[in-house]
Formats: sequence, structure tokens, C-alpha cells
Amino acid sequence: MPLFSRKHKSPQLIKEPLGLNFLIVFILLAALIFFFTHIINFKGEASLAITSLSGPVKIEINNQQQEATASFSQNLDPGEKIFKLTKDQEFYQPFERRITLTEGNETSVNWDLGPNEVFSSGVIVEFKKDSQGVSIVSTPDEAEITIDSQAQGATPFITADINQGSHQLKVSRQGYLEHESTFSVKKGFATQITVQLFPILLPEKPAKIREEGISGFPKVNLSARHDWKADEALADQSQNQYLPIKKIVLYDLSLTEAPYGVETTEWVKGIYYYTLVYEAYSDLPYHYLIDSQGKIFEGKKGGCESFPAEKEDGLEKACRVGYLGKAGEKITQAAQMSFEKLISSTQPLFYQAEVAPPSEIGLNPQETKTLQLEFKNTGTAIWFGREDSTVALRAINGTSAYYDAASWQSAEQISVISEPWVLPDSKVTLDVTLKAPLLPDSSQEQFGLFTKDNESWSKIAGSEVTFKIKVKGEVAIPTIRVRETGTGFLNVRSGPGLMFGVVDQVYPGDTLPLLEEQVGWVKIRYQQNREGWVSATYVEKL
Repeated sequence: MPLFSRKHKSPQLIKEPLGLNFLIVFILLAALIFFFTHIINFKGEASLAITSLSGPVKIEINNQQQEATASFSQNLDPGEKIFKLTKDQEFYQPFERRITLTEGNETSVNWDLGPNEVFSSGVIVEFKKDSQGVSIVSTPDEAEITIDSQAQGATPFITADINQGSHQLKVSRQGYLEHESTFSVKKGFATQITVQLFPILLPEKPAKIREEGISGFPKVNLSARHDWKADEALADQSQNQYLPIKKIVLYDLSLTEAPYGVETTEWVKGIYYYTLVYEAYSDLPYHYLIDSQGKIFEGKKGGCESFPAEKEDGLEKACRVGYLGKAGEKITQAAQMSFEKLISSTQPLFYQAEVAPPSEIGLNPQETKTLQLEFKNTGTAIWFGREDSTVALRAINGTSAYYDAASWQSAEQISVISEPWVLPDSKVTLDVTLKAPLLPDSSQEQFGLFTKDNESWSKIAGSEVTFKIKVKGEVAIPTIRVRETGTGFLNVRSGPGLMFGVVDQVYPGDTLPLLEEQVGWVKIRYQQNREGWVSATYVEKL
């Protein structure tokens, strides 16, 4: 038996009210939440998405430079931010805005950075906490709003009666390009949308104010493309087509919704950006622009003979001038005087060429050889390979002894230039096939480029080229010599007999190829490529 014994009793649990425990836990949680949200200002993340509709841009957020890109997305702390979009080219004006980022939401910026703030466009979507519905403002205001294909009225617009989820938005106003985008509505947040519309800067069918004939290109003092900082990367001069120009036409580009508060240089930049980006031209469709003060701006690059090839705009193929005025008002006297300057300052174009002389060619009788000649356009006029305005390689003295019927266009003309146009300071290569004469001998002939105006041909200075052919070997066919006739000539007839008409004459002493014989008559070749019949009585075989 143990020295002592003790009975073990289980301890009794202290019973306390259950509600008191929950109260203590609740107080502790509330204290923690207060601490993190108020004492250390803890916040969840928001996000910002920026899309540049005009290619890569430099992005700054609160003066912090980001990587240049066309699409930016990043999580940031909620609150107010200032973002800035810029491009390296002076043509573009930076765009800067203050926006608000809210926790758990993505603020989006879709922007087309244009040459200035008026000629830029896009949409900004923000969210406001502890609110609901959607609000829409636009530049310009009083734009028509359509949500999910239902007309809603005009801007500024606000409504709380809209379901949560994604919606389709259209914003439109006469004289501006229509805007389309999507937006979302979330519980506990109001969606705030800011839209800027891009103005339509060219009338669909501009009225013709005046036209005059011209014989050259205008040479006046003007604001050149480099003066108004044109972004030449937007244009594609490789798409140009060139046409001969005979007149200058003034068109009225005045608009009802014109940007009258904008300095004209900015207006010109806006037209340039609008036509190339939104109308998909390869360059401006007008060669000059004149404002109401009479200031002249350079438009289409490449001169009056160049046009954007891919657009059929209904305008005449002329030197085009656009007038920038106010719709409903007459053209100003200053603008009319500037148009007169364009007409009176035209300087006649001149044709000039360079060509390297070929070496002498050794050929057998009637043998052919093809050469390549390279001509350089050293004048101011464009050479055209067109029926109505042609540059062609022709024999200077008319009918050529080197005529090759298989490749020449006629006995006087080898060919029209192979390119549709040859610009000044450019080159063109022509394939020239020469056919050796019948008789062994050395000969030479001069050719040149000629330009056709109406029905007359004019030689281009500096294009003269002399071909020299040395015919080798024996006579390929028999020849005859014309005897004395008593009249000093011998009639050439179209057939072997007196009933055939006289087509030409040859002369005593002429040595000519004999092609065919019939009783009392022989067929000859004369003047290098013509054929006919003469009386056998007055010729002798050699």
C-alpha cells in the first residue's frame, strides 16, 4: 500500500459567454483594417493602358519616361496621374492630360497624336469610385451619342440607367470623322468617357473657282514642306504617277466646320495628316495651297506633273491649287493675287539629255545587232512614253539605212522610250537593233531623242548619237546602175509595167540592189528601204 494515496480529479472548464469572444475578434480585425488603410495608407493596384493609333510614341507618366511604344500597359498606384505623349518629329505636337486611376480598374487611353491638339483624336476612359452610370463629353460638344445602336442624345451626356457589362459607343458630328469604341460599366463605379473627334479637312467634291493654261511650272516664294515640318515618312513618293500638264486649276477647299481658330500653317499640316492617314493618299492631292491672306504653301511633292497614283478623286489632271477659306464667302483678293502669281511665274520647261557615243560596229551585209543606249534626262521636263506626249528615238535625217523591220516602229523611228516617264536627273535604257546595209562599205547615221508636241517632232538637245557600221564580206545580192535617160531621171513605178503609177524617181549613176527581174522590168530597192520597179532598158547589171 502506498504511503499515501490521492484521487485524481479532472479540472473543471471555466464557462464564459460565447458572444464576448466574437466581439473581441471583430474589434481586432477592425483595428487591423484601420491600421493598414489609414495609418500606412495601404491601397490595391490600378492599371493604365495607352494605345497610340499613330505608331510608337514616347510616354511620360508623372515626368517618368517610359519605353517608346505603340502599346503600353502597367499596374500603378491609384490616384491622379499626368501622362504625356510625344514624337521625335517636329511635325507632331505633344499631348498631355491629367487622369485618375481607381483601384481594381484599368484606365485606358487610345489616342492618335496628330500635328496639333485640334488635329488629334481619340478616347479616354476613367472610373469614379462610389458612383454609377456613364458620362460622356466630347470635343467638339453637341456630338450625337449612340450606345448599343440606340440613339441617346448629344454630348455632354450622362445617365445612370445603364446595365453593367460591355457596351458599344458611337460619337458623331457633321464635319468630323465618326468615333467608335467599347466601354464597360461596373458596379460601384461611374464610367467617365472623353472623346475627341478629328475634323474632315477636305470637301468631298470641291468646287472649281478658276482655271488657266500654263506651259511650265510656277516659281514663287512659298512656305515649303520643310518649313511647315512635314513628316515625309507618311508620304510614299514611289506611288506617284506623272502626266503632262497644260493648265492650272484653283479649287475651293473652304469648309463649314473649318478650324478658324487655328493658324493656317497648322491647318495645312492638318490637311496633310488627314489625307495621308485617314484618306490613304500617298501624298497631298494639291500641288499648292493658298490661304485667305494670300500665303502660298507647297503641297504635293514632285511638281505639277506628279499625282498620287492610287486615288481616283474626280479632280482634273492639272496643276491643282486649293483655296483655304470660309464656306459661303468669296475668295479674297489677296488669294486671287497669289493665284495670278502662280500663273505669271511659270517658267518654260526645257528638254536636254546626255548619252555616251557607241563604238563602230562591224557586220556582214543585212546582219543585225542590238545595242543598249543609256540616256540621262538633264533638263527640267519629264520625258513621257505616251501616245499623246511622247519621247522617241528617231533618225535625224528621216529614213534610215539601218532600218530593221522586225523591231523598228517605222523607217524613221526606232522606238518610244520604254518607261512611262523619266524624271529629271534620271536615266532610261533603250534597246536599239541596227540592220547592216547590203553593200560592203563604211557608213554612219545620226539619231536622237525627239519629243512630240501635237503632230510635230522636236529634237532634244544633247541626245544626238551617231551609229557607225562597217559592212564586211562580199555583195549579198546583185546590184544595178542607172544609165543616162535623156531626161535626167528614171521613173520608179509600183509594178512592172507602164500601167502602174509612178511612185518616185531615181537618177543616172545611182547604184541600187536588184531584187527581182521580169521581162523588160527590174525590181530595185532605193532610199535604203523603199522598193519599186524601173525599166530594164535604162539599167545595167554590175
